[in-house]
Amino acid sequence: MNNVKAELSIIGSFFIGLIGGCDTLIFFLILLVVVDYLTGVTQAIKNSKFKSAVMRWGAVNKVVEFAIVAIFYKIDQTLGLDVFRNGAIIWFLICEGSSILENCIQLGVPLPEGSETILKQLKSKISVSFTEIVKKIIDEKSAENTDK
Repeated sequence: MNNVKAELSIIGSFFIGLIGGCDTLIFFLILLVVVDYLTGVTQAIKNSKFKSAVMRWGAVNKVVEFAIVAIFYKIDQTLGLDVFRNGAIIWFLICEGSSILENCIQLGVPLPEGSETILKQLKSKISVSFTEIVKKIIDEKSAENTDK
């Protein structure tokens, strides 16, 4: 049993290191990923739409999110910045939060008035170009470095 604990600790430490440590943002993302997955499974069971293949692909999607965070963390390290990782995490927090809200609406969970309207706006009106945001941040950092 102690060997299993040691191995899990090593594996966990490796993955936490890959995504840039366990700060508040990553903890919040882990929390929302778990809540989204659980509410999604619950909603699927309630509506008799539960399929193990869909559940597996949902899990794969969550793993890919963390892989993207790891890649963006390495980009930050390479460029000496601290924006790509956090930007990706914030984007995924928005996606996970809207998914949780959608699951709760489908489950019939009583939510504050206007929640459904907010969800519709999130889905239809938010068009953030991550590339434009990153380009702006890099341009600002470049300008700061040339001013020094």
